[in-house]
Amino acid sequence: MSDAVADIRDVRAGKHHSGQDRESRLGNGAGSLLLSVRDLKVVYPGRPPVVAVDQVSFELFEGEVLGLVGESGSGKSTVAKAVAGLLAPTSGEIIFDGNSMKPLGMAKRPVERTGIQMVFQDPTTSLNPRRRVGSQISDGLEVAAARKPEGGNRLSVEKWLERVGLSASDGNRFPRSFSGGQRQRIATARALATEPSLLIADEPISSLDASTQARVAGIMCKLAAEQNTALLFISHDLSIVRLIADRILVMYHGEIVESGPTQQVWNDPQDGYTKRLLSSIPTPDGLGILPSA
Repeated sequence: MSDAVADIRDVRAGKHHSGQDRESRLGNGAGSLLLSVRDLKVVYPGRPPVVAVDQVSFELFEGEVLGLVGESGSGKSTVAKAVAGLLAPTSGEIIFDGNSMKPLGMAKRPVERTGIQMVFQDPTTSLNPRRRVGSQISDGLEVAAARKPEGGNRLSVEKWLERVGLSASDGNRFPRSFSGGQRQRIATARALATEPSLLIADEPISSLDASTQARVAGIMCKLAAEQNTALLFISHDLSIVRLIADRILVMYHGEIVESGPTQQVWNDPQDGYTKRLLSSIPTPDGLGILPSA
């Protein structure tokens, strides 16, 4: 756990991005605008209809890590699916790389839309159980080649496996032979092998045990930084988001109730819900004694 936290802090300090420190590269939002979400509203039909997301607006810049936090049911995953094109907004606009985004529906994803990739909460369902993991990572390489034919020499499947801390020979195995944390690393490798401009991580560590959460988050953050891939990291775990995010958005009942640089939100929260969210994070007392039942 401590090594994983150290890796994350190295990324935050810019040690994994050659030639430029992170502060200079991001320039406090002065980098190129990649994603703009304007007045996004999503209403699920029903009696009565459920307003899952209500007038949400935010921006994301190239190479930035944006944390989206809130309790279960606050609308975080709905925002993620709308940005990825998996869900049709009721109203509002999503602009990615200068182009207005339309929901995909059942249509095949156009090549230009593969610049957005997503890592889902449960790798057991996002990986094909009948295909070897090497062939699934190879799909990502093919997507990158189709979108960026001038890309030159790309990493092999074996190198991608090694980059996420697995063995090069693991490509011949099926997903069922890996642990949950290892499967999430494979899903991360597959997504980043496409060389996306934006990676959406929707609660990628919530199904993992505490000993592997920081490790998986650290790998994802490190590899995204090396590729200058923007990361929208969605979680209810503020303690992890604090380590990796440049800015934080706090959602409650479908609305963004607070936003700002990570340390500002962490050290000086303004909204009452943010204060309650922060106060709910457990802190060790140093006694080394488990509470009685």
